[in-house]
Amino acid sequence: MGTRISMTRLGEEETQRLLDHIPYVTLAKQGNAKRHVERLVRDAEELESMLLRYPQVKYEPLDPHYVLLKCMANLDATFIDDLCNHFDWRGVVFAGWFAALRPDITYRESLVAALGKSQRNDWLLELALAEIDNRIWALDPDLQQLIRRLRSCLQPLLELA
Repeated sequence: MGTRISMTRLGEEETQRLLDHIPYVTLAKQGNAKRHVERLVRDAEELESMLLRYPQVKYEPLDPHYVLLKCMANLDATFIDDLCNHFDWRGVVFAGWFAALRPDITYRESLVAALGKSQRNDWLLELALAEIDNRIWALDPDLQQLIRRLRSCLQPLLELA
């Protein structure tokens, strides 16, 4: 991405390593993102007993979930703002994805300001804003429910990540 970035409690190298494991190209298109989230939810729910053993036990099919946990546990408004303002469309995708998974009112201003920056990815910002505002996202309420199910699976483990 060019510009250096890091989550507050993580260094630049670890942040970049985590971002390298997020399938931003898949997440950039709504249909592909929905299929990806469906798989994440399916695996999290089917393998719940293994997931709940994290971090003592790690199971390779759950690696994407561990990456998400680490990212979600280290999110803050500065990081979301950096993604929205100092990167190309990939930053917008990362910001929307993370904010949808761990919505926080402090992300709102940055997400709203990023609308239109990468119009093809505005849907993801709008989904994140719907989650922040706790309202139904009319464009695809099924995808929104999948995001909420995934968050519910990961939430009990956030303090451990």
